[in-house]
Amino acid sequence: MQLIEMKHLCVAALTALLAVTLAACTKADHGDPAVAAERAKSIHRTDQFDAVAATKGRLLAGTLGGVLLASQDEGKSWTRTELPQPASIIGISACPDGTPVALDFHRRVWVEQGGQWVARPIDTKMDPVAMTCDGTNRLWVVGSRTGIASSKDRGKTWASTALDKDAILSSVHFSDPQHGIAVGEFGSVAVTSDAGAHWALSAPLPPDFYPYAMYFRDRDHGWVSGVAGALFGTSDGGATWIAVDNPAKAPIYALNGASDAAWGVGADGRVIRWLAGAWTDVDTGDAGTGSGELTALTLLPSGGVFVAGGDNLHRLSPNHQAD
Repeated sequence: MQLIEMKHLCVAALTALLAVTLAACTKADHGDPAVAAERAKSIHRTDQFDAVAATKGRLLAGTLGGVLLASQDEGKSWTRTELPQPASIIGISACPDGTPVALDFHRRVWVEQGGQWVARPIDTKMDPVAMTCDGTNRLWVVGSRTGIASSKDRGKTWASTALDKDAILSSVHFSDPQHGIAVGEFGSVAVTSDAGAHWALSAPLPPDFYPYAMYFRDRDHGWVSGVAGALFGTSDGGATWIAVDNPAKAPIYALNGASDAAWGVGADGRVIRWLAGAWTDVDTGDAGTGSGELTALTLLPSGGVFVAGGDNLHRLSPNHQAD
């Protein structure tokens, strides 16, 4: 099996371990029968969530089966769009102008246009793994063969490059429109300081390291999480990395944050938070340890975070408890 599919397929295979079912999730709807009925109609027990993002007052979630869900009430009720098959949503980015874009493993992006989701092929031979949208609303997609592709027009046209290394890039981040970083298989680190015109390999992470997620709170300070629960931090924009204690002692599949706070979610339903200079384990009640794999998270404008994984979607309130 190719490593490119390692995270997504392993997560899908383990979703049967989830203890918190959709029926349990509807208990958070405060007893409103209409809301519970709408949620039950829109979310199927066969859905396997692997992407979530918040934009323009809406919450979006994507499934490995090619379904996109949208909520205007922070997850209490949803509308459902089933994409033409084959489709498998492995990421959603909310661009600064509010436009949502979904990454499809089948070498395309889905862009919302006039209330409809439109497919646009990624003109490259690489298999996509991760996507981000930079401060100028350009899309960046990374994947196999150290491939990097970018689009200035929401996927209508693409520019692509590949570094001279046989490795998978699994995460990409731009701290500002000029400075970007991508990390990948065998500890690969690539950086750009000219808006992606040129990419260069930088000081690597350990060669046995496969990264799952990356988050930078500013241009210099960031973290990357990966296989076997490894967690590394940098204070110089990725020029050097040091091992950081992961209090969950489990793989962290997604990282996100704002200002001085950051969150991570991963295996066994574990949630960690960076606050006041340290990572700590978060008590999430029924949505916590043992509930299965959590593979995506996004910050909510009202506070707290929304997490997704397997057949579950939960809102974690600011006091860290599951709503």
